[in-house]
Amino acid sequence: MALEIAVSCNRGKVRRKNEDVVAIGSRLIRDDEKVARVEFPDDRFLVGVADGVGGAPGGDQASKIVAGQLLSHLEEFEDGLDPENLAYAVRTAALEVNTDLIKKSWLGSGGAGMSTTYTGVFGYNGALFCLHAGDSRLYRFNDEGLRQLTRDHTLREQLGDPTIPGNIIVNCFGSEDQFYLDFFAIEELESGNDLLLLCSDGLSDMLGDGGIAASLAERNDDLAETVRRFVSSANAAGGADNISVALLQISTS
Repeated sequence: MALEIAVSCNRGKVRRKNEDVVAIGSRLIRDDEKVARVEFPDDRFLVGVADGVGGAPGGDQASKIVAGQLLSHLEEFEDGLDPENLAYAVRTAALEVNTDLIKKSWLGSGGAGMSTTYTGVFGYNGALFCLHAGDSRLYRFNDEGLRQLTRDHTLREQLGDPTIPGNIIVNCFGSEDQFYLDFFAIEELESGNDLLLLCSDGLSDMLGDGGIAASLAERNDDLAETVRRFVSSANAAGGADNISVALLQISTS
């Protein structure tokens, strides 16, 4: 059994530069695309989307720093951690990465206040887990439709007020006050049926849940082509932000 992965990271049509990064294994992807296949449940792996927060300096550096450091930390974990100790180790690592990002920001290596979202899928000891801070998203799609597994760390979501703009982030890497990481197990995927979709808000804002669900319902078996069509659709809808997409699916072939 294996996990098929396809990712793309695109500047979009409006932003002057790309502040997103997609991590796939040891590779950090920006302005590029990639496919991979990992043995599952045998291999340990990490796929993540980091979206440097716009309006703050150094967002492009923040996303690379966080994506790279999280990978380094998680690769060093010993095997056989139970869920409670694994959650503690992951959150401890995330706090260390957040502290390091803040220090780099203070020292001026990237820019004062640099910050980034991060949402990732971590394969460990035959199970899948989600790491999440910010408003990038993890979705699950199957015969029952599309379901968002993460919650946006935004003021709108926090207060439950739809009149508040959705781009006001209250928690992400680079936060100096009460940073936290959501970490939870993902239910076992059904081969050939379940899809996991990671994306930055450059996709979800442009297409909405309805557009994402429709695109997944119409997909073919080529994950890379599906990812390309997502990027094209988001750009056709305006491409107002950087666009990062990762699709993951269990395969028995």
